[in-house]
Amino acid sequence: MKNKLGSNQYKERTKYRFGVSVVILGLLCLLVAFWGYYSKPQTMISPLPRSFMPVIVKTVVASPGDPIVDEISRVFKNEGTKTVAKAIMCFYSESKLNTLAYNFNSNGTADAGIAQINDVWGMSIEDRQDYRKNIRKAYEIYKKHGWTPWYGSGCH
Repeated sequence: MKNKLGSNQYKERTKYRFGVSVVILGLLCLLVAFWGYYSKPQTMISPLPRSFMPVIVKTVVASPGDPIVDEISRVFKNEGTKTVAKAIMCFYSESKLNTLAYNFNSNGTADAGIAQINDVWGMSIEDRQDYRKNIRKAYEIYKKHGWTPWYGSGCH
């Protein structure tokens, strides 16, 4: 009974073929999904090497319409375009530029707003959620302490 359907010898030789093809098919699907995602231009701002900063400044600061980016650009403009770009990247990495962003810290304080201003700076939660006041306070903090009060990936 060699190679007949139903023989133990035939079942033994073919029992792993289905599993292997499912694994290969799954890996191919993952590869196609990753390729499709990473081959598209991304719309979010991400921290890039310093050589790319002028490109970010031209595309983000010059694009009108986003009031938060315009406010960051206006408040930080005296510090130069690199600092403006770093402020946008820093605040994006801190809050995704969400005015309602809120974070509880392990020391009992909380950060809120665009620049994630901490309780210790003496602002009310309402003022920290007003993006204009938040960005102005962030500029004051930056002038005194640089980027050290922020821990986001775009801040250092």
